[in-house]
Amino acid sequence: MSKREGRSGTAGSARAAHGDELRPRFMPTRETMKRVSGEVPTSVSDDLGDYIEFVAEATGLDPKPTAGEILAAALREYFKGDKSFAVWKGRRLGGVSGEEVDKVVKGLVAAPAGGAGKGGGQAPTPR
Repeated sequence: MSKREGRSGTAGSARAAHGDELRPRFMPTRETMKRVSGEVPTSVSDDLGDYIEFVAEATGLDPKPTAGEILAAALREYFKGDKSFAVWKGRRLGGVSGEEVDKVVKGLVAAPAGGAGKGGGQAPTPR
């Protein structure tokens, strides 16, 4: 795997390894989504809109679902780079027993797709 490739081998750069092809750094991945809200500076919002358009054009994907995927990919990179967050998160989860984790996982696996409650219909996807 080259430096230009991420875990899935799809990280982009200003110029792709093969000529003048432009590739976005963040390639959208399909997984279950959850709505979040907040405000960002106008300049960031404008750049995000341009970046979404770039990714949609470069990948041929529909821009609407791609917007959330781009934000998710960018935040994942940010979270990975913040070592203090990883330590904090590890401490927070340190008190959870393996038995508790197994119980939750069994509940997720046993739950029928599209079952009762809000947002049913999609099973959890691996990260």
